[in-house]
Amino acid sequence: MANIQRNARPGETIPTNPIVVVQDIGQMGRNFLREVGSMFWFIAHTFEETIERLRRGRVPFRATSFFRHTERAGVDSVPLVGLVSFFLGLTMALLTGYQLQRFGTERLIPGLVAIGFTRELGPLITGIMLLSRRGCWHCFS
Repeated sequence: MANIQRNARPGETIPTNPIVVVQDIGQMGRNFLREVGSMFWFIAHTFEETIERLRRGRVPFRATSFFRHTERAGVDSVPLVGLVSFFLGLTMALLTGYQLQRFGTERLIPGLVAIGFTRELGPLITGIMLLSRRGCWHCFS
């Protein structure tokens, strides 16, 4: 059957042949199951290695080192994340304030900033800051 050019990117065709469509769906399903299987085996090998180390009388990790690194990456990053979030919220309020001022709805700025940070930007900025702090700490130590 012929290919059609409806809702496609420039230069891309959408197959209309049912066999090709089913093959594509099967390929996507196989790739998904391959990814899920590789995650499962990663977790299974991790548990297997942990149990094997416990049977030999060795601990799977050093508890003091684990908690020290966890504290350094998480709790010690709170002031930095808070400071960056404060200034980003200030900037966001300032820029949206100019736009909302034209419509006379300045009273919506605090809610807009709070919802925008809580739902969207907060987790993203926190993750970026934690990863960047952790990466810099590894480079310099």
